[in-house]
Amino acid sequence: MGVPVTAATDYVAAGMRRFPSSSASCRSASRRFEIRSGRRTVSIQTSSSPLQAAVDYARSFGCARDEIVTLGVDTVAWRGARFSAVPIPPDAEPAH
Repeated sequence: MGVPVTAATDYVAAGMRRFPSSSASCRSASRRFEIRSGRRTVSIQTSSSPLQAAVDYARSFGCARDEIVTLGVDTVAWRGARFSAVPIPPDAEPAH
């Protein structure tokens, strides 16, 4: 086989071929998200999911995780403010 294996845990053997394991391929699965409060874009976050991006933004204020309420797959609330994460297409500029 022509590809050297650097770590045994990064690859899963399948017959004679080796494939990257799912944990190895998930390391670089982050995307960019606009964090919106109402119609206004308040931040750009890089994260693996829209929910995590919204949580990371709320946590940037120094609040504890138990103060953040999850409202949906891409929306959180903290002290009455709602923050939603919207994916940014890879070739698009963020809205201002």
